[in-house]
Amino acid sequence: MTISKKSVSSKCNLDIDGIKIKQVEKFEYLGSLVTSDAKSDQEIKRRIGIAKTAFKGMSNVLTARDINNQTKLRIIKCYIWSTMFYGCETWTISEAMKKQLEAAEMWFLRRMMKISWMKKVTNKDVLRRAQTEKQLMKQIVKRHCRFLGHIVGNRGIEYQVVTGKVEGKRDRGRQRQTFLGW
Repeated sequence: MTISKKSVSSKCNLDIDGIKIKQVEKFEYLGSLVTSDAKSDQEIKRRIGIAKTAFKGMSNVLTARDINNQTKLRIIKCYIWSTMFYGCETWTISEAMKKQLEAAEMWFLRRMMKISWMKKVTNKDVLRRAQTEKQLMKQIVKRHCRFLGHIVGNRGIEYQVVTGKVEGKRDRGRQRQTFLGW
């Protein structure tokens, strides 16, 4: 299977002990969604949805007025972000996905503070009221760097994949973002 910017998918015939393996566009492996185009967009959207569901399950605690905002933020980072960050070390984040992740962070804060979007409160004001700053993307970059350090230190086949060159010509136009290239 080749990974390319082009939407052409190659068909492969794979047999294991005489049993033909079906080729699919996407599948779930160890809790993460793997797609044939090798992009992380669907997985990121799926993880945001899972995190929002977890938030709604804990909404009675996370929106309670008698609990300190700092305590609620710690609960969000512990329970909600951990479900959203599962497998984030391997995500390739486009600018559009970065915006969606930042929007999800603000969604959590607005729900926690009970600030409706109809009140037209800016994100800066929400962050000021919550006495925090945007941290979600910083946390993802930190996890990417830690994972990259693990791979580079191992010097196995993963190291060759991350640092190696792909044979062939580059496609015309703007190239895809690299592992840590945002």
